[in-house]
Amino acid sequence: MTYQTSDASVQTALNGLDEQVTNMSSAVAEIEAIKTDVLSHYKAGSCTLFVSKMDDWVAQYNAVKKAVDNLADTLGAAKNIQNKGEDLALSGAGGSFGGGEFYTALSPNNS
Repeated sequence: MTYQTSDASVQTALNGLDEQVTNMSSAVAEIEAIKTDVLSHYKAGSCTLFVSKMDDWVAQYNAVKKAVDNLADTLGAAKNIQNKGEDLALSGAGGSFGGGEFYTALSPNNS
C-alpha cells in the first residue's frame, strides 16, 4: 500500500499539460499551413510582412512550447522523486506504520 496522496493531482496537472501541448501543436500546424498557402498564392509586398508576422508567432510558440515541455518534464520528475521517497519511507517502516524491523527495534515494548 502506498500513501501517495498528491499523485492524482500531479497526474491531473500532467494530463492538462499534455492536452495543452496537443492544442498548441494543432495551432502551429494550422499557422504553417496558412503560411504555405499564402506564399504559394500571393506575391504582393504585404505578403512578406504577413509571413514575417507568422514567423514571429511561430518563434514565440516555440519558446512557449519549450517552457511547457520543461514544466511537464520537471513536474514528472518531481512526482517520481516524491513517489520514490514515499516508497522508501514505507519500506523502511515495513510497509506500514505499525510494523517492520525499524519499528520492532525501536519499540519500547521490545525486550
